[in-house]
Amino acid sequence: MEWSFWEQDLFQKQYDVVIIGGGFSGLSTAYYLASQNPEMSIAILEKEVFHRKASTRNAGMACISSLSELIRDADSVGWGAVLNLIENRWKGLELMRDLFSHDDIHYSDVPAGEIFFQGQHFGADSYLNRMDEANDSLKDIVGRPYFKMGGAHLPLPSGAQFVSHAWEGQLHPARLCQAWIRKCKELGVDIWEGLECQNANPTSEGYQVKTKGPAFSARKILWATNGSISDVYPELDVSPVINHVWVFSKETPLQWVGNIHAEAGYVYARNVGNQLLIGGGRHNQAHQGKDLSDNGAEVFPYLLDFADRFLWDGKRIAEAKPVAYWAGYLGMGSEKNPILKEVREGEFIIARLSGMGVALSTYLGREMAKRISKS
Repeated sequence: MEWSFWEQDLFQKQYDVVIIGGGFSGLSTAYYLASQNPEMSIAILEKEVFHRKASTRNAGMACISSLSELIRDADSVGWGAVLNLIENRWKGLELMRDLFSHDDIHYSDVPAGEIFFQGQHFGADSYLNRMDEANDSLKDIVGRPYFKMGGAHLPLPSGAQFVSHAWEGQLHPARLCQAWIRKCKELGVDIWEGLECQNANPTSEGYQVKTKGPAFSARKILWATNGSISDVYPELDVSPVINHVWVFSKETPLQWVGNIHAEAGYVYARNVGNQLLIGGGRHNQAHQGKDLSDNGAEVFPYLLDFADRFLWDGKRIAEAKPVAYWAGYLGMGSEKNPILKEVREGEFIIARLSGMGVALSTYLGREMAKRISKS
């Protein structure tokens, strides 16, 4: 359908900065840019009208790592790189909680920890005997021992072990996205939803950003599309990976409140009121790309068995039925360190948040805003 004169005239066509992607990273960058540069004209282009592939489709857990995930990452890339990433997650969550009221984003501090059990894919002994090493490494960031043996906030069957975390939180990711949108609009940021970017090409004055509707001109652009940046720059070490989440009915209620981790971060669960939310399981999924055709059928039996064994008070819930299912895309690569870079003059990228967008995005947005302002 052709756009009318009136429809096209609605859009300001020339901006200082156009941000492609209206999830947490794009919104936080726009907020900090507008805060630091009140004279700057900024637009966000978001192809979806409401949901964001990662930002509004995650579990709403405010966390920095579990013990087994932390140690696996350290063994892979070294403590220095991992602690830098953990510090950025910690800073991002502190910034987020300073910016938004708990009511606005339905935030609360909750008990949290990791379950270790017989027969798990990532063996418990490899991690439990290195807890002191992990705590010593984290102490300069979090200020206290973060991991502690025991202290489970739910009944566990015989043989299972629990490592409690000193701090974690829960929030409502869609409300967080709405809160970001309000802050950006208050600062004069234009947010255009339902406009999918088709391409962005350099011009003598910056870039022309073409959508399925109007085209926009910008002095600078930012791709804040996380894993989907691979559609534009396939050579980057990042790609979208599917992540499945279920919520179960109130007829199978939980008797606990908090967050649960297992299997080096691949399995996670939390309460939503007295309902169970559980997700992940990618380590049991042969295809980890962006194929949605099986609706999570490959990983659901594994996650349901995990819930039966550990999350419903040790009582097998044979008739447990999910009342909600959704999937989102993680931006993953061969490493977890996020990509923040200027790929060519005036063209920037935030990508590869590795499933930690809730924790990282506020900090990354602030840092990217500094880079764009200085360029």
